Amino acid sequence: MPGIVALVAALMFVAVGAWRLAPAAPRSLRGGQFALALLAAVAGLSHWNATGDSRWLIGGVLMAGGAAAGWAGAARRPVLIAALAAGLLGAALFGIASANPMPRAIAVR
Repeated sequence: MPGIVALVAALMFVAVGAWRLAPAAPRSLRGGQFALALLAAVAGLSHWNATGDSRWLIGGVLMAGGAAAGWAGAARRPVLIAALAAGLLGAALFGIASANPMPRAIAVR
């Protein structure tokens, strides 16, 4: 379940980030985008802890980086584009990990 939450929140983060690039976008989107990125990062890292698939770990770290960059560079367009790129890469990793789950490692006795 955390994997689905992470994937949906990451996709919504990317959609809101694309909307923030529009000149007429409201300023209130900044907080919403930050919350979506944190939700995606926490859910992705939680799913990584349950499955051991490193794609969830890397995607969660990318989403956390996108959250930090999006919040810090709220008025700077290049920083917002970098945050959007990190979020897009994180969402892509979440999607790939959801489509092709890695098998659980077999315990060695």
